[in-house]
Formats: sequence, structure tokens, C-alpha cells
Amino acid sequence: MRWTNNPIGALWILALLPLPSAAQRKVLLTSDSGWATAQIRAQYNALKAANYDVLLDAPADDTTSGLISPVLSLPLLGVNARLLPCQFNTCPPLLDLLGIPLGFPVSGSNATDARLHFLTGRLLDALNDGLNKSSPTIFGSQPNLVIVGPHFGNTFGTAINSSETLGAAIVAINAGIPAIAFSGAAGSPVSFTTLQSDPTSQSTLAAQAYTSSVMRLVNTLTLLPPALPAGLGLNINFPPLSNCSSATIPFRLTRFEAKPNQIDLLPCPLSLHIPDETTTVNSGCFASITVFDAKSKTDVDALTLTLLVTKLLPILTCPSIL
Repeated sequence: MRWTNNPIGALWILALLPLPSAAQRKVLLTSDSGWATAQIRAQYNALKAANYDVLLDAPADDTTSGLISPVLSLPLLGVNARLLPCQFNTCPPLLDLLGIPLGFPVSGSNATDARLHFLTGRLLDALNDGLNKSSPTIFGSQPNLVIVGPHFGNTFGTAINSSETLGAAIVAINAGIPAIAFSGAAGSPVSFTTLQSDPTSQSTLAAQAYTSSVMRLVNTLTLLPPALPAGLGLNINFPPLSNCSSATIPFRLTRFEAKPNQIDLLPCPLSLHIPDETTTVNSGCFASITVFDAKSKTDVDALTLTLLVTKLLPILTCPSIL
């Protein structure tokens, strides 16, 4: 049962609102899994196709693997260089005057798209680079929304305490920029080239399904700026595709921790309680969506949640009561 089948008036209000201008659709993408995975490139392509002003700034390595290339100083060239190639060999080698490889660039952009940017370092390094260097250069301002993810593997339960993905979203929020963090149970950090070369693989299917859901969320959030109230963020967890019979993944409102003694009338008045993320993702083909306070990294209070639920209504799904 979709809550949106009931409050028709709310949808009419949304439909009558003016569309945000291009200046309000600046999106920064980053991910701890690297700048060249199928998932982050699928998101980038989808945002561009939907006329968002989008910039990708992410690590040159899959930082979740624990391996980040050492950096060497090259005094003769006056630069530093990576010792190892970038993720999936996606950055060209640095050459001396004789054409001998001396390493790889520490940072840089795609040869044909300057909005695809890589940096040697961890997720927070790439985020800070995106906020402080790339965004002012490309956008002429800060982004209106930061999307952190995908993180391969769900981020719920005790994982939220040590999650770099959630931590990066919090850094953006504390800098005054709305941010969402998302993680998924399906797929793996494979090259973006597999989107074309292996279109039926699990990683490609996951990239497509998760990207479609992310776009539904982003379109809803950006319909009326700001995307999120100050100090608040969203933590999204997608289920394994084995739980799903279609590419459409419904969103359910969740909490980090369930509150069984608290009655919740929104967004699902007949279910009475908002479930936790773990229970929701493990119960079927559902994506959990948790509103959290960036200062405390905890669930927001009932009043704050109620105010934000109004904005999320078009994409939320309630449990079946049959």
C-alpha cells in the first residue's frame, strides 16, 4: 500500500511548485569504492541525462580494499607521482623526456570529461577536494547536494559507527550542504566498462536498479530547495537483488534503532511503528531510508521526522495490511 494513494492534495501541491533552476541542481558525487566503478558512473550518467549539473570527485583507488597507492616525489619533474596505476588503469602514466614511465598522476581528470575527477587518498580527502577545489571551479559555488556512495555492503546496525560513507555525508552536512549516504547489498566494485561489456551481470543490474532508485529520491528531494533541512541527512540501504522481482525498489521509512514503545502515525498510520533499517532491508525488496541528525548521528525526533516525511511522501511505501 502506498501512502501516496491517500493524500492526493499533497501531490497536487508538489505538482504546482516551480521546478528548480539549473543553479539549484548542482550535485557532487563521491564514493569510498573509487572513481571508476560501474555504480558511480551509472549515477553520474543518469544525473547528466536528467539535466543535473553534476561533478564526480572520488578516490583513485577502491579504499575499502585497504590499498591506496604510495606517492613518490619526483624532484626532476617537480611533481609527486603515484607508484601504482589508478583503479582499473584509468589514469595515464607520467613519462620522462625519453618516454619512460615514472609513475602515475596523484590527481587529475578524465581526458574527455573534466567533471570526472580522481584523487589519491581516502574518501574524506576526495570529498574535501570536491567541496573546496572542484566545485568552486566547475560550479562557481558549493553543490546543492552531495551523494556519497555506493558503499558495497549495507551500512546499518553497528556499522553506522565506523562507516566512512556515513561519516563523509556528515562532513558535508556540517559544512552546510545537504547530503545522502547510500549502501547496497548487491554488486561489487567492477569497472564502469562492464555497463556496456557485461550488461546482464549482477553488478550491472545492481548499478541500474540502485541508480534508478537514487534518481527517484534525488528528483523528489530537489523539487523544492533546499534538498534537506539544515543539519539533517539521509542514510539509504538497498537490498540484495535476490529479494526483488523487478528493477523498482520501494522505499520504506526507517530508523537506526526501532522504538517499539512509540506510536508512529506517519507515514503509515496502520502499521503504528517505524521499523529499523536491518529489519526492513532483510524483509524483502525494500530500500530503507533513515533521517538522521548529523551532529549526534542519531535518529531525529518525531516532530522533525514528520516535517520531512511530507517531502518524501511521493516515494514512500507502506507495508501491506492484508
